[in-house]
Amino acid sequence: MSFGSKLGAAARRLAYRGLDRLFRPLDLGYLHQTPNLARLPDAAHRYGGQTGLAEWSHTIGLFQALMFAHLDGKPAPVVLDVGCGTGKLALAADALLGPDGRYVGIDIQAEAIDFCRRQHPAPRFAFHHLPARNPFYVAQAQTRPAWPIPDASADLVTAVSVWTHFQPEDAAFYFAEVERALRAGGIALLTFFLLDETYQRNLDRLAGGRFAFDASCAGSPEWRHPTWASVPEAQIGVTPEGIHRLLASASRLVWIDTTPGHWKGGRGLFLQDVLAFRKRSA
Repeated sequence: MSFGSKLGAAARRLAYRGLDRLFRPLDLGYLHQTPNLARLPDAAHRYGGQTGLAEWSHTIGLFQALMFAHLDGKPAPVVLDVGCGTGKLALAADALLGPDGRYVGIDIQAEAIDFCRRQHPAPRFAFHHLPARNPFYVAQAQTRPAWPIPDASADLVTAVSVWTHFQPEDAAFYFAEVERALRAGGIALLTFFLLDETYQRNLDRLAGGRFAFDASCAGSPEWRHPTWASVPEAQIGVTPEGIHRLLASASRLVWIDTTPGHWKGGRGLFLQDVLAFRKRSA
């Protein structure tokens, strides 16, 4: 991107944020049926691949529906959201917790955690900064710190656009953390760029574009990234065989469902594929 293009993009962001400060309060004033959206952040704090108010609201609704279906009526669920960002799924979980449920968010970006602590009231909501290193997001001291939560404490683990930034070793380590965190019978909803048969059928159309996963990660054919990526962690896809390798490292997790994403050209609920896993009792 040229210097002039960068200046133009920066000017557009500033203009959008100014308009957002004016119109977001007006728009939220019209909420009648969805009170969980009342704490939608301002444009400066809407990121993680999405900025638009409508797109944030759309994603919140999609994941609220998925979370509701998989929580299966638990009266006081504990939801662990990994890669919580500035609280997108905190808003999705809000209507599902009831008076005694809890949402716990974890993120490697300290500023996002600080924002969430101001935005979402304790004790129903709790947020933890994880000092983990990721070449695409942030350089921090620790390579793979464990999540700061007790064993078998979560009914539902969510992670939107987290495994899409993991190399194989990180993916396996944190997949084992999912197994550790879940209670028996608990569900994990994790998003991936799944390089499945639909992807293979659309390779010609995807070639050279944003979703062409044409280079292997760390010599592994199951994990791939686009050659345009500045670092592999910018965007990583995984084959079904790679998912089964993850399952071999966390033997109590069972792959139970796939909600296709629309990134590879087929019909989909969300951009990325949403995979559901259940933790067996033994």
